Amino acid sequence: MNKPKLQDRIREYFLSQGYLEDPMDDGGLPSYSNGEHRAAVKILSLEDLEDRNILLQSLLEAASKPGSHDKAYVAMPKLLASAIDGRILEDVGLGLLIYDERSIEEAIPARINPRRIQAAPPPVDPSVTGEIQFLKAEISVLRETVEKLKREISLLREGVKPRLEEKVREARIEANVPSPSQSSGLPSFFQDNPWLSVLSQRGREEEKIAS
Repeated sequence: MNKPKLQDRIREYFLSQGYLEDPMDDGGLPSYSNGEHRAAVKILSLEDLEDRNILLQSLLEAASKPGSHDKAYVAMPKLLASAIDGRILEDVGLGLLIYDERSIEEAIPARINPRRIQAAPPPVDPSVTGEIQFLKAEISVLRETVEKLKREISLLREGVKPRLEEKVREARIEANVPSPSQSSGLPSFFQDNPWLSVLSQRGREEEKIAS
């Protein structure tokens, strides 16, 4: 019996039990709900049961896979159900559905396990939501202010740099021009005075005669 056809039969079984078909649960298993409980089914075919390791792995997956259901079943052929120790399934809370060509029946009921139902996120306090929105708006304003300051600083740098360069050039030019008073050590009215040169020469001649 192929799995698609078997899935249709299992769906019909749950519908006959008052369940409605749901979208697959979070673990990817076919799911059905009756308003009070939600059941998920792991379907095993003869091919799945040929390898004992595959069988055990499938049972473990069905028992441990998290999802939004609170009841979990394993469906397997009736001929091979006797090879499964029902106590193992009961210990882990798995229900057992057995099927053949004519019927599907519940051999072991599934234990209700509320822990499988994923808790809904707690409602968010509207005041907290408002504060978050306010903080986001404040952060947006701060970002715009920072960007504006960056642009203004950039413009200031562009304006100050040429003026600084001009000041540096002027300072270098002034440093290279010797000051007349500093170079001769004389007041400006004595500099380049021909009479001063004559008097200086005469003084040196008198010193020679006296010696």
